[in-house]
Amino acid sequence: MARILIVEDDKSINNLIRRNLELVGHDCVCVFDGEAVFAAIEAQTIDLILLDIMLPRLDGFTVLAELRNEIPVIFLTARSAIEDRVKGLKLGADDYIVKPFIRRSCWPGWKPFYGASRKQTSNSSWATRV
Repeated sequence: MARILIVEDDKSINNLIRRNLELVGHDCVCVFDGEAVFAAIEAQTIDLILLDIMLPRLDGFTVLAELRNEIPVIFLTARSAIEDRVKGLKLGADDYIVKPFIRRSCWPGWKPFYGASRKQTSNSSWATRV
């Protein structure tokens, strides 16, 4: 399965997401602030990033802009304003999910996003929505 980086500063939410993803066979890496994302992706191969917007040190929008679309990113955030959604998608997010969310409705839809980073393929299968 995929190695998913969970970037969420609320430890209970981070843990809940991790446990649910591990139940279906994914390997998870958890970080709790925006700056830690870059160390995590340097240390190991990451297939998908679940990224909150409101983070300490660097917010999710800044993190996504600095990633330069090398790894698929799904925003998982409490910010529900249409302006935030548009900004996130324009910056290159592959999806934007507002918390709270229903687990069953999210996990299966993420399958197309992992498996190949954008850097590795020019015609990646993750770009196709389920």
